[in-house]
Amino acid sequence: MKYYNKEMETIHPEGCVALTWEDAEKAERENEACGWGFSTPDCLRFIADHMDANYAVEDGEDPTEHYRKQEWIEWRLEDANFHTLCGHLNAHDYNEAIKWVAEDM
Repeated sequence: MKYYNKEMETIHPEGCVALTWEDAEKAERENEACGWGFSTPDCLRFIADHMDANYAVEDGEDPTEHYRKQEWIEWRLEDANFHTLCGHLNAHDYNEAIKWVAEDM
């Protein structure tokens, strides 16, 4: 089976450790339902949720669901061409992410 010309040979898409192909397909459906765009509050919620998941892992909580949450957010952003915001989140540069939303969005 293929997803955007990539073979679905593993449980996780390339580069993911917790997100599944099923999650990726669900994320695409959600992006389609919202017209492939996000409002400022949507982006700020993504940043807050990503940050919370990151800090939970740093505090020693079981990382599986927290990584899945981070990958879910990053997948949705990449899928909707929000590459700059996704890059800031992936680097855990939350100040730059908030700045990008406030200034460039």
